[in-house]
Amino acid sequence: MIITGGSTLSVACDEALSDGLEAGDLTLSELAIFPFTNGTAAGQCDLKWSKSSTLAFGASDTWTLSALTDGLGRSVAFARVNYFLIETGATADGDDLEVDQSVTHAMASIGGTFLVKSLGVEFKAATNTTGFVVTSGSADVLKITNMSSTNSITYRIVLIGRSV
Repeated sequence: MIITGGSTLSVACDEALSDGLEAGDLTLSELAIFPFTNGTAAGQCDLKWSKSSTLAFGASDTWTLSALTDGLGRSVAFARVNYFLIETGATADGDDLEVDQSVTHAMASIGGTFLVKSLGVEFKAATNTTGFVVTSGSADVLKITNMSSTNSITYRIVLIGRSV
């Protein structure tokens, strides 16, 4: 697999101001760009994997990142994740996903247990040499649980990283 690419994160906000006699605008704009080339060093990636899944309320998916299969049936075994994205299609408040670190062999380097809120996204990037470490058989599991009390949630997960 030879891959290149990157991600861009952009946040922008405009505020219109007026004091009765004068008016103006304040603009906030931030842009973070994370490019990568093919390879296994800092700023490089050689693996990608993505999946769309729908979870009934209370159900969960468990992904073993050192033993995944992509849509073409190829083996994808991460040693490091450099880009991590979960996007939820849930639109109702309270229809949240939980990335649970209490599971056996949890990939703790991605951070503790956290929620992906409805209409939300969780994005993490670590383009350095280490990235988010995946250790086969001891720290390679992500568990994603639907925390809604009644609704199914469709989500998309995207992982880009390295084999070593």
